[in-house]
Amino acid sequence: MITPNDNDLGEIAQSEDFLISFNVDLDVGETIDSVEITSSEPTDSVIISESPNNASISGNYGQQFNPEPNSLTYRDSITGEIQTVDDWDELPDRNEAELTSWDAPEEITKTIMYTVVFNISGTNNRQETKEYIHTVYGDYSIWGNQLRNYVGNS
Repeated sequence: MITPNDNDLGEIAQSEDFLISFNVDLDVGETIDSVEITSSEPTDSVIISESPNNASISGNYGQQFNPEPNSLTYRDSITGEIQTVDDWDELPDRNEAELTSWDAPEEITKTIMYTVVFNISGTNNRQETKEYIHTVYGDYSIWGNQLRNYVGNS
């Protein structure tokens, strides 16, 4: 049996650091040949360790959430045209545009699924597999900081 026992790894804020280790019960004479951990939403800020001696996931969910498509509206300072973009990085320099609206999402949660597979050798070679879920809650303050950085300092 693979541990943790509960398939639900709990809830976590996107910027909160975590470390979750996975282990498997072995019978006498068995050894772990390999470990495979896959994520439904791989991200650079979550490190997956597939070492037989240290199977784990760690890090944080960093920039897991993005604004909705066309959620940022601005007026071009030169042409006066109203434009929309999908992300803060797509906005023109604040000296060339006036941000007129930002439609923040109502809810920012995501369920990340992990599949953990232990390949075990011994008298009877076997494979143990278990799926886990990790619920991630977004942090509006990250976008709030982006808003303040864009409209401030102009």
